[in-house]
Amino acid sequence: MRSLSACSTLLASVLLAACTGQPIGDPCIPERVPPGGFVAAETYLETGSVDCETRLCMVRGLDGDPRRQCDDGTCPSETMVRDHVYCTAACAADVECPDGFVCVDVGAGSFCARDLPPG
Repeated sequence: MRSLSACSTLLASVLLAACTGQPIGDPCIPERVPPGGFVAAETYLETGSVDCETRLCMVRGLDGDPRRQCDDGTCPSETMVRDHVYCTAACAADVECPDGFVCVDVGAGSFCARDLPPG
């Protein structure tokens, strides 16, 4: 019983170290942008993102097209893109996200999301 507990503790430590070493918050641009851009009320999660070591690019709370060549629909500022489009990773309630991020359920699971003030 003691060795099982030690293994569980070791596994949890390894997973926590792996999660905190991920570059959550790094910039990314999704490969697929809907016509007219994104809707702020929705969260978009792109898997397999080449921009992210985590392979997960999140768009959360952004209206418009985050690409620099935006010419169709709403074109958000660079600050808006930086704050609302970034690399993320899966999280659990007992595993903390890095400073400035919170673990949120986005419908497809829980992921680290930038902790921004409302508005």
